[in-house]
Amino acid sequence: MKDTKSKRSSLIKIIALIVVCLAVGVFINNCSKEHTEDKFEILSTTDMGGHIWDQNILTGENFPNNLLAASTAIKNSRQDYDDRTITWDSGNLWQDTLIESLGLAKVTDPKLTDIHSCAVAVDEIGYDGFSIGNHEYNYNYDVLDRNYNYFKDKTTYVCANLYDKVTGERMFKPYLTKSFKVDGDFLKVGVIGLECPNLTLWDASSEYPNLIAHSPENTTGDLAYEITKVQKEMNEVGEDCDFIIVSMYNGFFYDDDYEYNSMNDKAYKTLIDRTNQPLVYGENTEAQAYRAVTNTTGVDMFICGADKKSFYSNMTFKNADESKDVLVVNGASEAVTKSVFRAKYNKETEKYKIDLVTSENLNLNLYSPDQVLKNRIRPYVTDIDNKLKNTPGQIVGDWNNEHEYMDYYTKQTDYADFINRAQIWAGYKIANHSSRSVDDINLKLKLLNGKDTNLQFASNTIYPDMSITQVPGDKANKEIKNGEFKMKEATDMFPDNYYLCAAAMTGAEIKEMLEYNAEHKYNIKMNELNQKTIVVDGEPEAAPITYGLNFHYQMNMPVGHKAIIEGFANGKPFDMNGVYVVMVNDFIINSSATAIYDTIGWNRVIWDQELNNNESFIRSIIDLYASDMTSKYGGVYPSKDALKNNEYISKWYIEY
Repeated sequence: MKDTKSKRSSLIKIIALIVVCLAVGVFINNCSKEHTEDKFEILSTTDMGGHIWDQNILTGENFPNNLLAASTAIKNSRQDYDDRTITWDSGNLWQDTLIESLGLAKVTDPKLTDIHSCAVAVDEIGYDGFSIGNHEYNYNYDVLDRNYNYFKDKTTYVCANLYDKVTGERMFKPYLTKSFKVDGDFLKVGVIGLECPNLTLWDASSEYPNLIAHSPENTTGDLAYEITKVQKEMNEVGEDCDFIIVSMYNGFFYDDDYEYNSMNDKAYKTLIDRTNQPLVYGENTEAQAYRAVTNTTGVDMFICGADKKSFYSNMTFKNADESKDVLVVNGASEAVTKSVFRAKYNKETEKYKIDLVTSENLNLNLYSPDQVLKNRIRPYVTDIDNKLKNTPGQIVGDWNNEHEYMDYYTKQTDYADFINRAQIWAGYKIANHSSRSVDDINLKLKLLNGKDTNLQFASNTIYPDMSITQVPGDKANKEIKNGEFKMKEATDMFPDNYYLCAAAMTGAEIKEMLEYNAEHKYNIKMNELNQKTIVVDGEPEAAPITYGLNFHYQMNMPVGHKAIIEGFANGKPFDMNGVYVVMVNDFIINSSATAIYDTIGWNRVIWDQELNNNESFIRSIIDLYASDMTSKYGGVYPSKDALKNNEYISKWYIEY
C-alpha cells in the first residue's frame, strides 16, 4: 500500500510539473509572439540574372547563388513575421542563363506553356514587387508583356523614370504601397522604383525607339530629382506612408571600381567627389546611389543593384539634411538581404516610431534548394537538355591548337572567325530571302533618323561585306575539336543572349572604329623575354574582332594612321565614302565599351534577328550555320580552308 501511495504521489508531481512547463511555454510563446508583432521585415534580391537552377546546364557544375536557394531563404524568414514582410527585387532578375532564354520555348507541361521560367520562380517565391534593370529590356515587347500579364494581380513592376519620349507618359506605375498590421495599427510602406538612366545606351531592344530612362524635363538623368518628383506626387494625392523605400537599379560604384572592397577613406572620398561633380548624361549617370541617398529626404531605406558589391550593404548613411540615418542594402547577386525594423505606434500622435533592429545578407550558399520550386522548373531543364543534345553538324579539317587561342584578340584565330563566319552566312540568308531593295532600306533609315540618308550601296542586293563580334572573355582557351558539333557546342561558343543585326556603315566609320581600337584598346608591353606583346585595356571583349575585311594594325604609326586596310575578302575595294553591310550583335551596337558605339547605333540597323524570331540568339545562328555547311560540304572547315565551304578567307594581323 505504501508503494502505491508513493507512486501516486510521484505521478501527481510529474503531472503538476508538466502543467507548469506547459503554462510557462505558452507564456513564453505568447510573449515571443507579442514581441514579434511590433516588428516587420524587408527581404530583397538583385542581379539574380536568370539563375533559376542550382547547376550550370552546360558544365554540370554546382551553382549555389540561385532562385531555388533564395526561395528557401525567403520562405524560412517569412515564417516569423506572417504578413509583415515585403519581398522585393531591384532588377536584372531575368536575363543571363540558358534556362531562362531557351526556356521561352514551349515545354511538355501545358500549365507552363509559354510562361517564362523566371516567372514561375517569382510566382512560387511570392515577390510583392520589382523595380526594373537594364537586362529586362533585352526582351522584346511581347515577351515583357507576357511576363507582366502573368503577374497581374499578384505582384507589380514599378518604375518612376521610364518614359515614352513622344507622349511624355510613364511606362509603369512609379510606386507601390502595402499596408499590414504592426503593434496594433496598420503601417503603410511605399516603394519607389528606379531604372538606371543608362538603359538606352546599354541594352534597350530596337523595339523601344521612344524609350527614355528619365523624366523628359530631367535631361541629366538625376535620380535624386526623380525620387523627389515621386514624393511630391504621392503627397498631392494624400498617399501618406509611414516608411518609404527606394529600389533602384543603381549602386554606389562602377563595374570597373575593382579596388573597392570596403568602405574605407578612399572609397568615401571617391563617392563624395563623384557626388560633387555635375551630372552629364551617359558619362557619370550610372552609379548614382550614394548621390541619391545624400541628396534626398524622407526616404528610410534604399535597395541597390547593378554594381554587384555587397560590402556596403546593411550600412546607414546620412540623408540630405542629415536628420536621418538611411539604411542601404545590396544582395549583389549572391544573397537575400534581410532588414528587420521595430515599429511602435503612438495613439496620441497616430504615428509610428520606426527603428532598425538588424540588417544582414543571407548567404545563398547556406540554403538548400526549394524542392517545390525545383519540381516546377524541372520541365524547363528537361526541355533544354534535349535541345542541347541535338547534333546539327560536323567539324572537319586541321583546326588551331589550344595555345593560339590565348591571344585571340591580337591575332586571327579560328574560334573568333567561326562566330563571324556564321554571322556573315546568316547575312547572305537574309539577303537571299529578303525583298528589301536599297530604296526600302533608305526609307527605313529615313524613318529612324527623321531625315534622308540616301546611302549609296554598291549594288541593289544587300549582301554582307564583313562581320564584327566580341569574344566572351572566358573563352580564351576554347578549342574547337573535330567531330560532332552539337547545339551544346554552339551554345558554349557564344552563351550570351545577344542577337544578330545587319547595320549600314560607311568606309570612314569602319576606319574610325579600327583606329579607335588601335589607340585605346591595344597597348604594347614587354614580356619576361623582353619581347614586344600586345595587351588589351579593360575587358578583352571590349576590343571587337573583325572578319571579312583584310587589314592590319601598324602600332608604330601615328594616331589615326595605325589601321591599314587592303580591301574586303569578297573582292570589293575599300572606299572611305562607300556604304557596306556589317553583321553585328545588339550588345556592340548598344555598348559604350566599343568604338562602334560612337559611330553607329540603332539608326543604322536595317535588319535584326529579334524582330524576326523572338526566341533566337546568335548561338542558334551558329547551330544553323554548322548544319548548313555539313549538309553542303561535309562539315565546317577551319578559316585557312574556308574556300572549301565556299566562303571568303579574311586576313588581319598586328605589326609592332
